[in-house]
Amino acid sequence: MDNALGITIHWALVFDLDGTLVDSLADICGNVNAVRQSLGLDPTPHDILAPHIGQGVEHLIAGAFPEIPAVRYDELVESFRQQYLRTPHCGGTLYPGVVETLEAFRKLPNVRLAVATNKHSVIAEKTLIDYLPTVPFDVVLGPDRVQKKKPSGQHLLQTLEAINVPVERAIYVGDTWVDREAARNAGIPFLAAGYGFGAVERGDYPYLQRFGDLVRYLPAAFPRPLPSASTNPHLTSALESLE
Repeated sequence: MDNALGITIHWALVFDLDGTLVDSLADICGNVNAVRQSLGLDPTPHDILAPHIGQGVEHLIAGAFPEIPAVRYDELVESFRQQYLRTPHCGGTLYPGVVETLEAFRKLPNVRLAVATNKHSVIAEKTLIDYLPTVPFDVVLGPDRVQKKKPSGQHLLQTLEAINVPVERAIYVGDTWVDREAARNAGIPFLAAGYGFGAVERGDYPYLQRFGDLVRYLPAAFPRPLPSASTNPHLTSALESLE
């Protein structure tokens, strides 16, 4: 889409990673428990660890290692990161429709795809390469590459700045209260990934039951793939319903 001067107007789809694009609960918990095992500790059930995911690795480590003195948390953070880099995929899976939907949007020259996550940037990039090798993202920003991480709106604003897209032409999709508050703080419309494991509550924003439904809630001016361009029946159905 070009303006009257022939200048391309870009839009942005910005995503959280864990619980939004990738059902990575098994990956995160598996790597936490690998570190616990290396310390002679029993594994922690996934449902106990899940509430500690999404606010950054420091918060996760504090909740995952209550037996360990806080003075050792920095050591545990580094151990967890190194463990995760060795085994970024240990049981996780993509949510249905993610590949087809993102590939369809990736073909649109005026749509930028970005990830704003509280996962360390290098680990996030490795995760994306492992799970989504056919979908290059324009930028991936973890907390180590921004001034303030989510729920600060600064995280999302810096992400949009990196791809030169204004707030009014962006959408953020996430599965936790951290994502919701980051979007509100940045003034960016929020779509709740209700299918994710982050347990985001329903509210005054669209609540997605599946990933492909996001096209139903994009602004009218937001570029969309043609239904025939998608091999995802859910996405195709959603696109056709908008015609």
